[in-house]
Amino acid sequence: MTTTLALSLLFTWLSLQQEEKIIINVTNIKTNTGFIMIAIYDEEDNFLTSRVTTAGKFKVSDKGNLKCDLAIPFGNYAVSIFHDEDSDGRLGSNMFKIPNEPIGFSNNASAFLGPPDFGKAVFSF
Repeated sequence: MTTTLALSLLFTWLSLQQEEKIIINVTNIKTNTGFIMIAIYDEEDNFLTSRVTTAGKFKVSDKGNLKCDLAIPFGNYAVSIFHDEDSDGRLGSNMFKIPNEPIGFSNNASAFLGPPDFGKAVFSF
């Protein structure tokens, strides 16, 4: 009886940890160079830090749109994206630290006068 209960709990826990594929459609890509860099965050304190839940790097081959897919468990997340046009692996910015490469956030959260709050970018998956 105890073994059955333990195995049942283990299978329940494993099924809760199952990852699913999230598809992120990046639109309005203006150049066909570089990479789309995606960071997904699951906590407000980690938002826009190096402590990402998962990340992806996708080669841009055409202007317009790019479909990107990543595996994550179900939950609440915020996504930040930038187009690394010069392929240097980091977000370029000017002397005032204003990005000079295209950026975007989930929910189309606005980056006016600084990045959006986690609450404006968060969504349920």
